[in-house]
Amino acid sequence: MEIRLADLLKTYGPVTAVDIPNLLIKPGQVFGLVGVNGAGKTTVLRLVLDLVQPDRGAVYINGANVAGMSDWKKFTGSYLDESFLFPFLSPGEYFQFVGNLYGLSSAEIENAVASYHPFYSLNGKLENQKLIRDLSSGNKQKVGLITAMMIRPKLLILDEPFASLDPLGQKQLKEYLHSLQSEYGTTVVLSSHNLYHVKDVCDRIGIMDQGRIIHDIDSRGMALEDLYDYFQPAPGKDRKGGVT
Repeated sequence: MEIRLADLLKTYGPVTAVDIPNLLIKPGQVFGLVGVNGAGKTTVLRLVLDLVQPDRGAVYINGANVAGMSDWKKFTGSYLDESFLFPFLSPGEYFQFVGNLYGLSSAEIENAVASYHPFYSLNGKLENQKLIRDLSSGNKQKVGLITAMMIRPKLLILDEPFASLDPLGQKQLKEYLHSLQSEYGTTVVLSSHNLYHVKDVCDRIGIMDQGRIIHDIDSRGMALEDLYDYFQPAPGKDRKGGVT
């Protein structure tokens, strides 16, 4: 799915959270947003999902304004934080609830979730007897991620998806994201503070600062050290890698 941000502005009082004149994310790309805390990454994701309204401009999915239509929701998976979860349901109940919203049968939901058993399991079985509120933060994260991915979305929006995962979970998630991109052509937009993981999974990386995308980088063939240089340039170089 193609995503376009056009003349997009979001402010909170005197603070400019997002100010992006133009950004085009092509179908099937994995686009990562990185930046310091408060740079505007999460606000961009919330604008794409129509969870907050822009002060100016719009977000378009396949040419349609997200604020003026709802068809995009049928093929979009997302997980931003624990507020997306229902704490008084078990994981199994939550998977069934969300799967039904997307029109999946119980058998389709079971098969889809089964493919993620290696990602989220206890002694080889999903922790379906616990309530979500009683899970560790890492397992809550996994439940949210599975729910976003199990529908095989055409568009996947994730905020800090690696943050609470153990090293094995981080590795598995990267494999799942690559699989969605290669097998289903899923367009992925994610934010992360971890440059290593962003470099591993993203085709393009947008570096944000004070609500603006100050660099839009093709990450293919780029060394991780070069990406770090955008945040902490080597002596004698500016943030673009040029000589000062």
